[in-house]
Amino acid sequence: MVSGGEKIAIALALRLGITQALSEGNLETILLDEPTIHLDSSRRQELIELLKEINLLPQMIIVTHEEYLKNAADNLILVEKDNGLSKVEIK
Repeated sequence: MVSGGEKIAIALALRLGITQALSEGNLETILLDEPTIHLDSSRRQELIELLKEINLLPQMIIVTHEEYLKNAADNLILVEKDNGLSKVEIK
């Protein structure tokens, strides 16, 4: 028996491993959509630290609502809705 957060962590690790194996080490970009969903604060912080340390990939795109992940990014593209219109800010 594992928690929801543990299932997410295991699934992410498996996906990364399978993708790495299938790409024969030629993986250049990965897209993670809400990777911290269902993680408790401790596991969320562990994942953020892990994402900061991954240097196998030249590019990682993370889509999230988590403020914590801002610290793991080299570049940020913030998208906010204002009166029904999307506002994009690049930092």
